[in-house]
Amino acid sequence: MFQSTPLSLLAHADKLRPTIAATDWRLDTPRHGGQSHALVMAEGSATLLLATGELRATAPALVWMPPGAAHRISLAPGSTGTVLSLSENLVSMAIGAGGQSSSLRATADRLVLAERLGDGDVQFAALATAAETIHYELRNPREAGVELVAACTSIILVTALRLSPQTPMARATDWSPPQLLQRFMQMVEVHFREQYAIRRYAGELGVTERRLHDTVVKATGRSPLALVHARMVEEAQERLSKSSLPIAQIGYGLGFRDPAHFTRFFVRTVGTSPRRYRADLRSARLPETFAAWP
Repeated sequence: MFQSTPLSLLAHADKLRPTIAATDWRLDTPRHGGQSHALVMAEGSATLLLATGELRATAPALVWMPPGAAHRISLAPGSTGTVLSLSENLVSMAIGAGGQSSSLRATADRLVLAERLGDGDVQFAALATAAETIHYELRNPREAGVELVAACTSIILVTALRLSPQTPMARATDWSPPQLLQRFMQMVEVHFREQYAIRRYAGELGVTERRLHDTVVKATGRSPLALVHARMVEEAQERLSKSSLPIAQIGYGLGFRDPAHFTRFFVRTVGTSPRRYRADLRSARLPETFAAWP
């Protein structure tokens, strides 16, 4: 399916060299937009600017970011590692159709942070090797390069799947309202594709559902559920706009088990169906032809 696609169109890889000053990497540029990103960081620390706040990672670390999850990575001085940008076609190829494909798809569609993995950690060694192999192959392409990069991407996704349950959000009952709001927004970014109930957000944050509701409404004017739905709509629009995935698959990636349920949700929140939304976007992008001239 992808053998005829040049590898350079499926992935990018950038090495993080140690510097004496902080370094910023933009992920919302035309080059990187609409792609998944993986940060495999061997040394240092990074702050990720997310769609709904900030997230800090300390090496050794893996951060997996689905399309649109992060806008920028700010690296502390001395940080080293690799930043990967991976197209949806490559990610789908890496996921495959095996017995764990649904679990890997769920992992690919959520923000994963696994940090402080420990010196000599076998899982991090596999991550670093996979990232290094992708970086090398992109600069020295050979036969079956797409398959090799897809296999390395599979290693990264499997490792993210194994590590993601081990990184729950911290709990506290004495957060100030701004701290609680920030923690909630971070949790939304991590879990909105899993369609957490608001009571589950509150439970994992260690606060009552009423306190979470009152804090969010006072700060934003919207309920927690409204913010979760807004993030889901934003993600759906991003994927409808920048990927060729079937609408049903986009719905599955957002946690909808029934494509019809996804369509009803989209119509209710956006005012039009996903199919019409995508068609209107494509119509607006069609180049002007001589037939359109007066």
